[in-house]
Amino acid sequence: MISNKRFTIGIAAYNAEAFISEGLESIANQQFDLSKVEVLIVDDCSTDKTIEIIEPYQRTLDLRLIKLPENSGGPGKPRNTVIKEAQGEFILFLDADDYLHPDLLRDAETMIENHQSEVLLFKMKGVNGRGVPKSMFQETAPAVDLVASKIIYTLSPTKMFQTKLLREHNIYFPVDLKSAEDQLFTMQAYLQAKTISVLAEKDYYYLVTREGDHMSAAYVAPDKFYLVMKKIMQAIYESDRENKDSIAAVFVKRHFMHSRTTNFTQKIADPQEKTEWFAQLNDFALQIPTTVDEHLPANLQILLSAGRALDLAAYEDFEYRITNQLFDAFTVKGTQIFGQIQTAHGLGEQNLNAYIKPVISITKFDLDAERLQLEIELGDMIKGLHFQPEILLYDRNKTEQITIPPQKQHGNRTFIFDITFAEHAQLLVQKKIWDFFLTLHFQRFKLTRRIGKVREPYPYSQKTSILTTHAAVQKTIRPYFTENDFLSLQVADAKHISATCQEWRPFKKQCTLQLNGAPYKLNAAVTLQLQDKKFPAVIIQAEESADATVIQLQLNKRCWQKAHPTHIELSPLLRLPIQ
Repeated sequence: MISNKRFTIGIAAYNAEAFISEGLESIANQQFDLSKVEVLIVDDCSTDKTIEIIEPYQRTLDLRLIKLPENSGGPGKPRNTVIKEAQGEFILFLDADDYLHPDLLRDAETMIENHQSEVLLFKMKGVNGRGVPKSMFQETAPAVDLVASKIIYTLSPTKMFQTKLLREHNIYFPVDLKSAEDQLFTMQAYLQAKTISVLAEKDYYYLVTREGDHMSAAYVAPDKFYLVMKKIMQAIYESDRENKDSIAAVFVKRHFMHSRTTNFTQKIADPQEKTEWFAQLNDFALQIPTTVDEHLPANLQILLSAGRALDLAAYEDFEYRITNQLFDAFTVKGTQIFGQIQTAHGLGEQNLNAYIKPVISITKFDLDAERLQLEIELGDMIKGLHFQPEILLYDRNKTEQITIPPQKQHGNRTFIFDITFAEHAQLLVQKKIWDFFLTLHFQRFKLTRRIGKVREPYPYSQKTSILTTHAAVQKTIRPYFTENDFLSLQVADAKHISATCQEWRPFKKQCTLQLNGAPYKLNAAVTLQLQDKKFPAVIIQAEESADATVIQLQLNKRCWQKAHPTHIELSPLLRLPIQ
């Protein structure tokens, strides 16, 4: 009989002394009227101090402890006891090692009141490396559709269910099944619920991985596993849902892409075990109506066809080629790129967008007065998929763009780009910062990424720049790396460098200068400006120190000033490391 309790939090406990208190504390800290909350713990014959730890909480929580007479061997029977004994209108199943956000019950109450929810899903967060589903928790949704949403991809019971819904439709955990029984339970609840809601504003439910928790990797007999899969398919087609084929297709996608079936021919080495698994898959595949196929992507149609035909060789070959990205051809549809594999069961296609994650490395820099040359290598590419790259230079405001094709290439992975300043005069029109991107093209597909973070050591200092002239105005061009370690190019008006004259020998047309600017390259041409006169010169000697740079110049014409000048302006024609 339902009491005045709004929520029952059901916990199946077995030897949980090390962690059950964390979950109970999270219940005690709920920002909700705890007089409306019942905590129902079903102990499955624990042999440690679980019960001793639970008992003090009976003084602060409305907590009932039910002890099973013998160990059931799994969480199904304790959870069924919760369903039968619950006094709350809604049941939240909480694993003994997990815990809750303080706002969970308060926010659940608001959702139920406003939208008459019968099943509620809560955004989860993994602890200690625990993986959690994410795609269905992008936003809070008062009512989600089984097909349009991705909630079928999360079939764990760590959700909130209306008690009336479970009891009226006789939805319980199958105690005779020890593998994936929670998937059948949750799918049955999904199929019967009129309104399924999602709360995603916070991390509401914390799933914890404990040391020694290896249940997901435990061996499961194929006949037991596929029995649950067949029961789920049966439940779909026995439901009152109109779009049964579409719902079945989503479940089949989940099954082939995110279950023990996924790549099983590549994971199981023993031929006999592989054959046993495939025989059970064949039985399951034959129960999937062929009308489901049109709702499936091409690669799953191939697997399903081979499964129905009991063609293990074709099934295994297709999984091998998909796993190792051995495609016959590639095609682009809209913004998606697909790898194609021709099989006896048709043309298989794998959407590759999620797998195209190239490592873009700058392996060589070469900077001089005329151009910046970059050598770029592409790594971690899909076999046989050859992209045509271009460098894109965007000004910082992304109002202007310069496209630079590769000058040379070595194979399909190494490309050389020349950014010549005379050819790309647009770079020099005004003071700007240009950011480097690399765009990869294949047919209509395009992928653009910032570059520079992955690179060989940069051979110049961050202050290194070169000087060129545009429209009779001298400009400095300085490659540098941003705070995020990406390559950019700074263009600015050239500034004269102040220098102190250490030695002045006008009749020999020589002088020695000390300056604090960047080091100069030997044989570089510079211009001395002395008062209102300019003298072309060449650097014939240069010495660097931590404090200053000393250079000796050979003037191209004689300077008639005999007096030792105290200050000279030096025009920076080249600011490169001394070689």
